[in-house]
Amino acid sequence: MPPDNFPGMHPRSFHCVRRSRQWGFTLLEALVAITILGVTFSMVLAGVGGVGRTSSRAHEHVVAQQLAASVLDQFEINQLDQVNDADDLIYNGVKYGYKLKFDSLEDTDLFPIAALRSGRRLKTVRIEVFWGNQPNLQSYALSTVLFR
Repeated sequence: MPPDNFPGMHPRSFHCVRRSRQWGFTLLEALVAITILGVTFSMVLAGVGGVGRTSSRAHEHVVAQQLAASVLDQFEINQLDQVNDADDLIYNGVKYGYKLKFDSLEDTDLFPIAALRSGRRLKTVRIEVFWGNQPNLQSYALSTVLFR
């Protein structure tokens, strides 16, 4: 029966119209899916880029540690009293440098008496390795005590 508010309409005009099946997505659905994929990929790429930068920083720090240890070893083995500072060492595209500082050690309470009676003096040797560019200059320090 037709509703009362549509006078003069034939009852058959209210039969359900069979809709044909539509396959695929609407434009709005496709745009939403593309936006979600874009945001997901950008977050994944940002995470991967952060891991790469962290790995690079860790590698630079290991190189600085090795440089500091090798300069101190060279200083100790060669019995040098002075080693020149360097600021132009380039490894893997990163510029490294180091500064050495020597001090006499006055507090000898912790050392064996035999070592102190030998007539050699105690020296602290401190090396500071630095690398990177000026606003983001990083450094690593290593020190040791030597009998000289």
